[in-house]
Amino acid sequence: MENVNPDKLGQLTRQGLQATGHFFKPVLPYAVQASASAIGFSLGLGVCQAMGLVLRVSCGTPVAGPVMGMLGVGLSSAMAGQASLYSQQRLAAHPSGLLRLRAPSRPLMSRQDLLTDALVGIAAYKMLGGRFRAVLPSDLCKPGAFAHESLPTVGAGYAGETSRAELRRLMRRDGCHHCGWKRGQCIGDHIPPNKLAWAGNSQAERLANSLASAVNKARKTSKWTAVKQGAAAMQSVLSSAGASPRSAAGLQRFYPQCRKCSQLQAAAVRSNRTRLILHKGGPRSWYFAGVLVGLRHYYAIPGP
Repeated sequence: MENVNPDKLGQLTRQGLQATGHFFKPVLPYAVQASASAIGFSLGLGVCQAMGLVLRVSCGTPVAGPVMGMLGVGLSSAMAGQASLYSQQRLAAHPSGLLRLRAPSRPLMSRQDLLTDALVGIAAYKMLGGRFRAVLPSDLCKPGAFAHESLPTVGAGYAGETSRAELRRLMRRDGCHHCGWKRGQCIGDHIPPNKLAWAGNSQAERLANSLASAVNKARKTSKWTAVKQGAAAMQSVLSSAGASPRSAAGLQRFYPQCRKCSQLQAAAVRSNRTRLILHKGGPRSWYFAGVLVGLRHYYAIPGP
């Protein structure tokens, strides 16, 4: 084997590293500013969710929920722009400047730029599929922040096998409708909860459970016919028994729910209390709205 000159090898290595550095030099500020804006946007959404918890405004609160969520997205977008511009300024002198972070003494942008970032972020958030109400915490007795699809219920009983399979699919895709968690056991959550939907009418609830059991068994052989006949029979019997109009009209729905949220919900319903919970659920597509805002301030390190 031919001997390799160590000096020549070292020179080739240095040249390779320099070439790699020149190639990635324009990418470095892009990656740093995108990361900074994503972090700023996520922190802003977290602050908005915490404010909703303090003010007792949930994703299920009419009017106030969507309005507060939209304002939260705007605030988060402005924070994303600030974070991107701050990282740009730290990179402008030298990339190592990012290692000496310090809080800016004043806003880095004018009010007009902050407003522009807020509007751009709101528009991008909606275009990427975000819902303003989903920024707020979830109310355990209402559809949660991640409630996208649901299934019809048949009385107050448990979901049948077909419904459970579909709920598991929804949970893998969207997560628990209250907290966004996608792993573990999936439970068919009655919304509104049975205690609220049936308004204490135990006789009607027992009749509905019996009918639900019969319909679930019949589904295995003649699904659509059984569902139609069972629903018609249930409404007739429940009406004669004086059931809650909301339940008789079929407004109760099944949503996918994790075990932890199910236990918290049961405790809240038993104590007749409104319980709001914070949600995480991992990154979603609309979180990239913050990155898009940050890239408005993209700065490439000039070449030598």
